[in-house]
Amino acid sequence: MMRLLHFNFAPKPRQPYIAYAFLAAALLLASYTGWCYLTGAAAQTSADARLSRGVGALSAGTVESAAKPIAAQESSDDLAYERDVNDRLSVPWDALFREIESSVDDEVVLLGVESNSGRGTVSFIAEARSLNAMIAYARRLRTGNLLYEVEIMSHKIIVQDSLRPVRFVVNSRLRARAQTRPAAPTAPD
Repeated sequence: MMRLLHFNFAPKPRQPYIAYAFLAAALLLASYTGWCYLTGAAAQTSADARLSRGVGALSAGTVESAAKPIAAQESSDDLAYERDVNDRLSVPWDALFREIESSVDDEVVLLGVESNSGRGTVSFIAEARSLNAMIAYARRLRTGNLLYEVEIMSHKIIVQDSLRPVRFVVNSRLRARAQTRPAAPTAPD
């Protein structure tokens, strides 16, 4: 009689140590999460109790309100934010863009405009074909009606580009800032 041959090329099964390690890590994580929940619930309960005592004392009129300085600080922050938004909106954007775009020619491309309304300045990022075109653009901006103190703050020749353009930043001040701000109220005589 002939014996049957069994070929089994699969490796012998190993003990699943990695599975046991993951199971232990999951159990540790679950127990840590439960512990955090219980301590958080206890802290929440004590905070609720302190709050209810404080609300009861405030309604009885026995405790001075500590919320007034906080409210004053929040309102001053809100007021500063509102002033900043108002200053940004008071920039004459239409006239500014008309003047900037009228100064641009075939040699210069405007990449970005940024306004710092608190200081009344405007910064431009532009790219020119040459240094002479950059200087001519700054001169054209100086002759406009809206901008003054026009200065080229930085420039860089882009050597990776085959045309080697000049990227530069121009900073200037707005003339209309003094005209657009409302006058300070005066006391009646």
